[in-house]
Amino acid sequence: MGVKGIQVTHVGDAAMARAAVKAVRYPPLGDRGMAAGSRAAEFGKIPLIEHMAQSNREVVLACMIEDMVAVERIDEIAAVEGVDLLAVGPSDLSRSLGVSGQPDHPKLVAAIDRVREAVKRHRGRAAGPTIEPRRLPAQRSAAKGARRRLYQLRAEP
Repeated sequence: MGVKGIQVTHVGDAAMARAAVKAVRYPPLGDRGMAAGSRAAEFGKIPLIEHMAQSNREVVLACMIEDMVAVERIDEIAAVEGVDLLAVGPSDLSRSLGVSGQPDHPKLVAAIDRVREAVKRHRGRAAGPTIEPRRLPAQRSAAKGARRRLYQLRAEP
């Protein structure tokens, strides 16, 4: 019972995506540090090699696409082995496009579509914007084939 997912923000190029893979994945995919007696390895009950393989299979690595520079490099980012999910941060992306607070702006919609198309070209990684609880962006995303949607939830004290 260890971490099941890591989300890395503002991934702007393939080098950043590869660095995320290196930090999150055990060898041979990455260079994550090991602890044979961790809780995730059931304090040593799961053999280390088995724990490493299981973690490499099960831990989801999400790279956030939140800047236009990342959209411009999306094909190289999407091609990085070990990245499971490319998630668009539409608020930050809209800011980088100069259309903050306009979730339906054609520039933003086009940028998200560009990410979605790159994902389809590169081994079908999951993609979808993180969205605020508004129906229109969610419906548009689903209609265009998004396989994952992340929701921003906030608990009030």
